[in-house]
Amino acid sequence: NKAAKKFYYKNNPRILFDTQESIGKLDEKKMLSLFKKKFGDMNHFHFVIVGDTTPQRVEKLIAIYLANLPVSKRTENYDSRPYDYRKGKQTFIKHFNTTNIANIMLQYRTTLPYSIHNNALVDALQNILTIRLRNLIREEKSGTYGVGVGCQIIRELRDHQALCNISFAADPQRKDELIDLVQKSIEKFVKEGPSEDELKNYKTEFKVSYEQMQKQNRFWSGMLLLSAKFATPVSEYLSFPKVVEKITPEEVRAVAEKLFDGDLLVSERLPEKKLP
Repeated sequence: NKAAKKFYYKNNPRILFDTQESIGKLDEKKMLSLFKKKFGDMNHFHFVIVGDTTPQRVEKLIAIYLANLPVSKRTENYDSRPYDYRKGKQTFIKHFNTTNIANIMLQYRTTLPYSIHNNALVDALQNILTIRLRNLIREEKSGTYGVGVGCQIIRELRDHQALCNISFAADPQRKDELIDLVQKSIEKFVKEGPSEDELKNYKTEFKVSYEQMQKQNRFWSGMLLLSAKFATPVSEYLSFPKVVEKITPEEVRAVAEKLFDGDLLVSERLPEKKLP
C-alpha cells in the first residue's frame, strides 16, 4: 500500500510514510514550538461537546479549561489543491507478500461536486456494488473470502474528488480472472444501473442504520463538526434520509458512469518471487 501510494502520487514528499530514520531526524524543540503555536490559544477553534451532561456542568468545564486561553489574530489557511497523481489507467505490481496471497485494489477517481444528493448516490452505489461483488466473486466463484468497496467525495479539495476503492485478496493464480470479473460487473452496473429491488433494499437498510446512528453521541458530534468545518447548516445533514428516499436507479447509474469513467489505478501486491 505504501509503495503503491508513492507510485500513484509521484513520490510527493507530503504523502510519504515515516521511517525510523525520518523520525530520528525530527527536531524536538521545533516540534514543541509548532505545537504551542497552533494549540496554545483559542484561535479558530470550534469545541463540540456531546453527551449526557447539562449546560451548567459544561460551563464550569469551559471556565476551567478554555476560558483562560489567550486569543490571537493570526489567520489559518487550508491548501485545497489536490496532490498531483498519475492520470488515466495505471498498473502497479509489486512482489513482496510473504504468503501465497495476492492483494488487489482497483482505485477509481474522478471530479464530482459535493452535495447531499450526490453523497446519497455515492453511498447507494457503494452499498449495492459491495453486495453484487460479494455475491459474484466470493459466493459464486469462491475466489476470495471477502471484497471491500469504499466510495467517497472528498470535500476538502478545491475540485471535489470522488474516489472508489475496490479491494480483495485472492489466489495469485486467479487474480487476472477475478480482476476481469470485477471490471465486467462494473461495466454492467454502469450500463444497466441497480435494479428497483436493489435500491429498495438499500433504502430499507439505510433507514434502520440511520435510526441506530442517531442514538450515538458520535453521530451528533460528527454532524456539528461537519457543519463548523464546511459552514453547512446541520439541518442539511439531517435531511439526508429524505434525500435517500427520493433517489432513483437512473441517478445511481449516472453517478456510476461518471465515477468509473475516470482515472484508474490497478494495484497488485503479489507473493515474493522464489529464488532459483
